[in-house]
Amino acid sequence: MVGIGKKKKCLIGVDLSHESLTVAQLAHRSQGTVLLEGRRLPCPPDVAPGTPQWQKWAIEALGQARHHSGFSGKDIIAALPVSDVLIDHIDCPRASDGNLEDAIFAKIKSKLPFSRVRKDVLIKYVPTEQDHLMVFATERALVERHLAIYEHAGLRIKTIGMWPLALATCCATFFSRRRDELDAVVMLVDIQRERTNLAITRNKNPLFARSVRMGGRQLYDESAIHRLGEALAAARGELSVLYKDVRPERVIFLTGESFDKEICRSLAKQLETRAQLGDCLESVEMGPQRRTDLAKTSAEEGWALAFGLSLCSGRS
Repeated sequence: MVGIGKKKKCLIGVDLSHESLTVAQLAHRSQGTVLLEGRRLPCPPDVAPGTPQWQKWAIEALGQARHHSGFSGKDIIAALPVSDVLIDHIDCPRASDGNLEDAIFAKIKSKLPFSRVRKDVLIKYVPTEQDHLMVFATERALVERHLAIYEHAGLRIKTIGMWPLALATCCATFFSRRRDELDAVVMLVDIQRERTNLAITRNKNPLFARSVRMGGRQLYDESAIHRLGEALAAARGELSVLYKDVRPERVIFLTGESFDKEICRSLAKQLETRAQLGDCLESVEMGPQRRTDLAKTSAEEGWALAFGLSLCSGRS
């Protein structure tokens, strides 16, 4: 029975994108992972991303989710919209003065699609393998805007989560439980409405990440599906250049219940890789009626990012 046993609660995971708000809070207990609460609220189609109207909607949506559901506490871990973050993969630079972030900035400066003034750019990085770093860069002003949104919503942000780490943590928790899978390299494909996010990971550790501007809304025929497959294959090719003797053993599609599974089969065939479907909603404990209600609100999108963010808060 759900609810029996002592639970170790995670923070609330917040995936605030330009199209929707998805929030989830999980808890660990000896028998498995429990979903305490989850909510998804779509942004009105007439609200433009990043505008004052979008910010107002985000604050109201967060308030609605918090005050009319079973979330526990005010502490959150949130991800910036994927389109607002540049991800790059570099050799670990040498920092003569000990400031690694400045050395990283010097290497990625020419690739930034926004301000190239150091004080305007926020950088985070994650060591991967073979002396490489995965680098995340965004405009400081965008981070401050999101911090203001959460403050006005009465929430306390503990950290900004990076989406590849969230997907990797989600996969390791739900879909890599066997001993022989712990060291396997897998491709995680999260097809959202307007984008497809790819993270290539080893257990909880991301090795490579790329976001493609093509989502479920654009996959209306075989030609479009083939183009997405080509983009995923190209990303896998970039991985092979970065890391010697590293090749994904399977692909996991982090889909929602109603997503067209034929699209996943077609992509797997094109990638010539063993594949599986990964519906996170089916992997957590909750009441059957609650599961049905959440499946209806999720449309074609899965819950991997919001679940992964919440799980990251308990990551050692």
